[in-house]
Amino acid sequence: MRWFASWDHRATAEALEWSVRRALMGEPRLRDVEAPRIRISASGAEAITLAGAVSTREAREKRNRAQKVGGLVTLHNELRTDTDLTRQLRSRLDADPRTRGLGKDSVVFQGTAESRGTATHDAQLVARKMAEAIDGVYGVANYVQLSRRVQAADEKRAA
Repeated sequence: MRWFASWDHRATAEALEWSVRRALMGEPRLRDVEAPRIRISASGAEAITLAGAVSTREAREKRNRAQKVGGLVTLHNELRTDTDLTRQLRSRLDADPRTRGLGKDSVVFQGTAESRGTATHDAQLVARKMAEAIDGVYGVANYVQLSRRVQAADEKRAA
């Protein structure tokens, strides 16, 4: 029975990640939409980091269920809400002169950035790339109406 005395009872990092995932999936408010969007990573066999995006602040706070997992010593909560992502998307769009008009109406809902407004085709593509670059955005829905900017030379010819 000597081999049994030296057996390490601590969970591996993978087992701890799996236990936290099961705990989050056991929460009804998280199971269907939120839990699949949460990235869980273990640093060592006692610390877990939750990253990604959830829809609401209440969903972010539901991570308390994960804190009850046996063997877990430290839980780092880096979850961001759709409101946080919307704020970041709007600030990026407003910072670029090509996409400035799109920032006002664009939102992030359940991880999908929804670009709204009126812009040129080039500005539409730039806005899409900006949204895709935000950590926590999993898709982009394009509701931008295309417009054609009239240049000064065209205005003179039309007059």
